[in-house]
Formats: sequence, C-alpha cells, structure tokens
Amino acid sequence: MTRAIADLLWWLCWHGWKSLRALSGDDAYDRYLASRLPDDSCGPPIPRSRFFELQVNRKWDRITACGRYSDLR
Repeated sequence: MTRAIADLLWWLCWHGWKSLRALSGDDAYDRYLASRLPDDSCGPPIPRSRFFELQVNRKWDRITACGRYSDLR
C-alpha cells in the first residue's frame, strides 16, 4: 500500500512538472528536437542557446515602444 502511494505521488509530481514546463514554454527546445525527423535534410539541429535566442527575438520583435506593436504602424 505504501509503495502504491509513493508511486502515485511520484507520477503526480512527474506529470505536474512536465505540465508546468509545457505551460511555461520551458520545454520548447525539447519539443523542437522531438519534431525533427531522424533523416531531416535541414542539417544538424541548432544549439539550445541559439534556439532560445531566436525565440526571444521572435517574441519581442513586434514590440517597439510603450507597448505599441510595430504591425500597427
């Protein structure tokens, strides 16, 4: 019985952690790697640091100043 409760708590913690990472976007690089096919002809995957740099640039590229979007000019 104790083992079953411990297993349940471990399962809840593990899936809770994975869900939290998915909601926050922290697992974006892992999802990027999983989406690539093993015989992908695009070359090797980009490094994690470059991936997050591109993500940040993509996120903040639209915003210029005072919360206005550059798309609205």
